Amino acid sequence: MVTGSYFPDVNGAILQCSQMIEQLSRKNNISFKILTSPLKNSKAPEHFDNNTYRISNFSSLKFSLFSLFKITQLFLAHRFSIVHFHGFSKKVFPIAAIAKLFGCKLVIKLSSFGVDDLETICERGIAYRAIIRLFDAHIAPSPAFLIPESRMRIFGLKALPILIPNGVNLGRFAPLEVREREEQRILLGIEPGSFVILGVGHFSTDKRLADIVEATLICSKRFTSLVVVLVGSREESHFEVSQEQLEKFRQYDTDTSLPIDIIYIQDAPSIEKLYQISNVYILSSSREGMPNSLIEAMGTGLPVISTILPNITDWIIEDGKNGLLYPIGQTDLLSEQITKLIEKPCLASTLGSAARVKVSAAYSIDGIASRYLDLYERIL
Repeated sequence: MVTGSYFPDVNGAILQCSQMIEQLSRKNNISFKILTSPLKNSKAPEHFDNNTYRISNFSSLKFSLFSLFKITQLFLAHRFSIVHFHGFSKKVFPIAAIAKLFGCKLVIKLSSFGVDDLETICERGIAYRAIIRLFDAHIAPSPAFLIPESRMRIFGLKALPILIPNGVNLGRFAPLEVREREEQRILLGIEPGSFVILGVGHFSTDKRLADIVEATLICSKRFTSLVVVLVGSREESHFEVSQEQLEKFRQYDTDTSLPIDIIYIQDAPSIEKLYQISNVYILSSSREGMPNSLIEAMGTGLPVISTILPNITDWIIEDGKNGLLYPIGQTDLLSEQITKLIEKPCLASTLGSAARVKVSAAYSIDGIASRYLDLYERIL
């Protein structure tokens, strides 16, 4: 499994990879190794554990040559059958080429529509089309990534994308009893009776977390005790973090008259606890592939509100039945959806219950892992 980052870093992609590895290793006796990038600002060893190798660093010629040497050693030491890439980046080129030299089958799970879907990759040029043609399977996490055979022929691709969504561990992401929820809230310093709104994602332009605050401020004209909990990196050095977003939040932080509370959480290894103590989860993104946080929240039985992303969020959410949708950036409409859930607790409960039923039926990690197993067996 080749992924951009891995534990002790935590994000949706890492959680998805680790869940898949755990399921297939434990139940099907598949042996995985993880090839990932070195930790930033750290002298971490190549091995984080016996199965994790931190040697894919191509930031300079010196590091590239060293990485190619170490990766070749890794392939010599292990008889890999499949190399499974989680997302597309430039490091795919050398690693996929080495893997093919060793006779491996190649699988790529596309991750972000508009960035690494097949059309976007192929339109970057001949080299990109050549490398993507080496792959034996392309995984589409949502229907947005599917393309017609006519486009496949234009790009010279033989393997049609296979629709396999992300999965959720329903044992971990499950509702809490009211008493347990209040106990968890106290640990976070949240006042009893507060209405808690959760957002998850780095403070980037695409995630639009400031929209959640703006909509909540509109709601604060009618309601009190509103708390916004935001989980994600605010570090300026992080490549996804936007200065524009940070400036908006600096303004919120310095406004002593702000009528709502904002709680920032940089890292949340036990993120299920935050879903469990919240009243609503909001996905405010303008771009996604298949949002892990959305299906995790739904699996927890939490009512969700999401932006409309064609063939992504509107494929997961049936508006008004297992969640609510609103147009990107329309904070006034988002505030109306939040208001519905505050005023109608029965609606919130119904949406949350229906959300968990949907995730149990379509996105259970057990079922998703079985589909990957079928794929691995088929391409071998």
